[in-house]
Amino acid sequence: MEYYTYAYFDENNIPYYIGKGKDKRAWDKNHSVLVPPNERIVILKNNLTEEDAFKHEIYLIEILGRKSQGTGILENIHGGGCQPSGFIQHSEETKSMMRLRRHSEETKKKIGESSKGRLCKKK
Repeated sequence: MEYYTYAYFDENNIPYYIGKGKDKRAWDKNHSVLVPPNERIVILKNNLTEEDAFKHEIYLIEILGRKSQGTGILENIHGGGCQPSGFIQHSEETKSMMRLRRHSEETKKKIGESSKGRLCKKK
């Protein structure tokens, strides 16, 4: 039981991101959103199993809603419960280099088929 859920708050004390983590994840600058100053990072629940942390993250994102879905205020890309511990987000430089790679249509199809069931489904 070493996991927790956390929220990022903007300067008006409105949450804009909900996450699940362990260790220093909430303070890690490698996020899809801007990490706020420490005083605006709040641990919501701690001493959770990874499964319970995922459930809490999913619940909070569902309640607060996502901007991308037109359902709420959060900047979360996914509905939660998507990234098992150890996931590392690629830097913008790495993403740019990856975009330059060209795969044949056959290779793209093989990559897509091998990824089925492993990727988080957007809700």
